[in-house]
Amino acid sequence: MGWNDFSDADGFALSMIAILVLALGAVLSILISVLRGSRRREDPVDRLIAEIEDEPEKPRLAARTETSPPDKEPWERDGDWWKG
Repeated sequence: MGWNDFSDADGFALSMIAILVLALGAVLSILISVLRGSRRREDPVDRLIAEIEDEPEKPRLAARTETSPPDKEPWERDGDWWKG
């Protein structure tokens, strides 16, 4: 059995099988590399949560406790000036 025993249709079928095997191999190698890369990488959300938890608690700004309203300029009006 030599190369002369193959017809054109047999050659076409074998080449299509080879192309399919190469395509599946490429897809499989891409999938494996993506899975390996995703395992190594630290999740950004987890890293952010850890960073926030490690940060010391900052004092919050106290609300204004002034009882008298701030002095107004002569050109400023109260918010309800139109009520009369």
